[in-house]
Amino acid sequence: MSARSASLLLSVANFISELIRFRVSPPSLFFWCLHKLWAQRNLDTIQVIALLVQQLGPLLLYIEQVASLMNTELNHIEAMCKNNVVDSNCAAILMNAYYVCRPSEQPRVKRVELPPQQRYLRHLLTERLRTNLTNEELSAIASHILRFNLKDDNTIMLVVTEILRVPSESFTSIETLVLLVTILCHNVPKIRVFLLDTIFEQLCLLLDFMPSDAYQDALSLTDFIGWLYVYKVIQNNHLFFILYLLIEYGHYVTPEVREKYSFLPQRPMAVHPLVPFEKDSPFSTIRAKMAIHLVNVVGSYTPKTRLRTYFVYLQHYFLSKQVTDLSTIYDYEGLMKEFADLVMDYHSYEEVDRVVANVEHNLLQKGYVLKPHTASLMFHGDDEEDTEELEESEGINKSAAERMKEEQKRKEDEFFEKKYAEQMKSTGPVSANKRVNLDNMAIPMNLQGNGHKECRLLVKTKGAVSVAGSVNMEITEAQKERKIAVERSKQQERKELKSKTIYLVNTQDDTDSAAPLQSIHNDRVPVCPQANNKRFKPKSN
Repeated sequence: MSARSASLLLSVANFISELIRFRVSPPSLFFWCLHKLWAQRNLDTIQVIALLVQQLGPLLLYIEQVASLMNTELNHIEAMCKNNVVDSNCAAILMNAYYVCRPSEQPRVKRVELPPQQRYLRHLLTERLRTNLTNEELSAIASHILRFNLKDDNTIMLVVTEILRVPSESFTSIETLVLLVTILCHNVPKIRVFLLDTIFEQLCLLLDFMPSDAYQDALSLTDFIGWLYVYKVIQNNHLFFILYLLIEYGHYVTPEVREKYSFLPQRPMAVHPLVPFEKDSPFSTIRAKMAIHLVNVVGSYTPKTRLRTYFVYLQHYFLSKQVTDLSTIYDYEGLMKEFADLVMDYHSYEEVDRVVANVEHNLLQKGYVLKPHTASLMFHGDDEEDTEELEESEGINKSAAERMKEEQKRKEDEFFEKKYAEQMKSTGPVSANKRVNLDNMAIPMNLQGNGHKECRLLVKTKGAVSVAGSVNMEITEAQKERKIAVERSKQQERKELKSKTIYLVNTQDDTDSAAPLQSIHNDRVPVCPQANNKRFKPKSN
């Protein structure tokens, strides 16, 4: 049958269906057409049958006289498709027409209405947050989130959960999201703690269950972790704990495992990749892809000594796989070439296994107790180094937030100065074109209590500057007495301080004249523990 004749046949079938639908022709015409078309049974006639069933099937099922005949025809179509009487293309066409008449019965999913606070968070993180945001736009989004009740742990958990939804569902630029997280962590440090806990929990769930459709979510999460480390939200210890977790989770060597599997090496160890784990078989490469992707993001910012040790364990894990796909091999080889100065290229599993045995032997000699993630603790700096690293990260986080606030404040001040100059120009001339510092101007004593004094009140708002009106200023007798009492107390403090100083100077020896006077303490001046921008650590008793 030619294409022209097939098109003509479909047009005729469409015309017949319209005649039956408008009750010009009886429904028996439909069944007579099906009987004739089933006799030939080729691709063109199957398309015509599907067209007739799609257009008239739902209608004929509601007519009592022909409903049983229509159900018989539908059962006939289902049997032919299941028994492979027709080829796969024809079966697909017929089953589409079948499901138009008999939709698949699925349970109705109840739509859960989210609370307003959660809906507003998703609006900010999905619709408002996008790439190429200016500092003002990013600070505005952060200010909206900071208006929530972040003293409540449940609210903080809600914010963290919605943030972790963004990388895998509705966002393309991870850097913008991480910059927002940096601002939030600077203003509310508790968010950092909740964020790290939630990340570790999600990682453990992924590694413990690893569903088949979670590959993209896993890569998005590792990408987000990498950029958090780049922006100093995550520290070195957290990062290397995650790196070793990716290649060690589930492969723990217990006494029961050592007795059950005789092929394990006879040496003290806590983790070995040959230990069977259901969700990380020798044929699975998801974990290796996650580890390689994370190292590609953070490799340039990590300590080289700790990264060199990790490469040994990563090769040990990768070479233990029996079958790897080409994309994973390509990523692995690219990583080895990029960090060629830190990597010893091992070509066999036996070779790298001997190196791992030497590393574990050195750990035992240094006094480490072998346990999971022991290698992540190697070359761990002292507390002073950790403090300097933390102070540096806090300085970076602080600069990002304060830069935006200072810029916004500068613009508001410039606008206020402009409006103030216009207002003062309209009220009267200013001598010498020089602004008088009104804050430091003293009021003469002879004018403080003599009648009413009028002042013009200038109000600064966000969008404009206006004059609220005249204000009558009058100093009462109680205010005068309070001011005199304050001056007397200050004079008394100065006298006492002077007397103490004179006494200490007279009683001090000549050899100790250069020593600081530690006993002098002014109670009115608070002592700042955070002087010189250094972290204050109280000494333990």
